Parts: sequence; structure tokens; C-alpha cells
Amino acid sequence: AGGTVFDEGSVTFRVGAGQVIKGWDVAVRFMSLGEMSVVEVPFFYGYGPRGHHIIPPCADLRFRMRLVQLNDLQMPDPLHGLGNGLFK
Repeated sequence: AGGTVFDEGSVTFRVGAGQVIKGWDVAVRFMSLGEMSVVEVPFFYGYGPRGHHIIPPCADLRFRMRLVQLNDLQMPDPLHGLGNGLFK
């Protein structure tokens, strides 16, 4: 609500199975592997008129999402093999 961060971290779900809000199910269908997107979800594709925990009723939502795995395809680790002493 009002720019409040209410969740961070990774989420694994099967697209179209109803495991997440409908806005996520729709958004990831248009994303490419590795893509970072700002996804704006209207309340009727989010938590609807009831809200959820700290999310108020009829709240439009904004997420920064990155698609890091699609089925068995996975993003390569961008730090792997740099060997410059900064990352291990």
C-alpha cells in the first residue's frame, strides 16, 4: 500500500495453475528468460475486493519481476567464471 514493500525473494509456481495472483500468471507468459520487468497489476488481477494480509481491498499492485527459470531452462549465473578476485 502506498509504495510499501511487502514481499521480496524468489517464488516458484506453475503458470496457469492458480498458485499465484492472476496478474503474475498473465505477466510471465509475455516475459523472456532473464528479462526484468515492472509488472503493474490491477486489483481485479491481484487480491481483489477482499485484499490479503497487509494488502488493502481493491489495491493495484506493482512488482519488479525477473524470470530466472522456465521449465528446465535456467539463467546462467552472471558472476560465474569471472575470476577477477572480486567474486568467488
